[in-house]
Amino acid sequence: MNSTETILTDIEKKLDSLRKLYLEAKGKVFHPLCQKVFEVLAKEKEKHLERIKEIKASMKKGKSWIVDRWLWDVGQGIPNPLTRLSEFSNLPLCTAEELKWLDETMEKEEKFYHFMDEKVKKALQPLVKRFYLSLAYESRGCYLLLLETKDCLAHPELWQQRIEAVFIDGV
Repeated sequence: MNSTETILTDIEKKLDSLRKLYLEAKGKVFHPLCQKVFEVLAKEKEKHLERIKEIKASMKKGKSWIVDRWLWDVGQGIPNPLTRLSEFSNLPLCTAEELKWLDETMEKEEKFYHFMDEKVKKALQPLVKRFYLSLAYESRGCYLLLLETKDCLAHPELWQQRIEAVFIDGV
């Protein structure tokens, strides 16, 4: 069985790989919504990396993670850039290349949350288990954001407001 520090190092490598992938994707796509989503997700991964570094630093000092419980709390979730879709209604459709980047990042994100699910199953300490579970949860949020972005860009007719006549009192 691996130590918590070894597992955290493994998680750190995978998070850094995802962060780099999001930054690369942001540089390769031109659609403003894709760029925004990849930027948001890269920042999320950066926050998780910082948290892991804090935890490892605390562990090296010999502090119990029960005392530093706040270190093991992942956060409040992902800020969703898709809240005002009307801002994007005049933008062009995305390209096949941008859809490919969305697909690739979704696939990597899905692999990461399955990886975290396995860590949750093997964790014995409640706080460690909670931390792994919250990372898996956050990763699912990233996956869903990518999926929603892909749906919005590939099928704008499903989310753009239709202009329809409004009838009041049967008029």
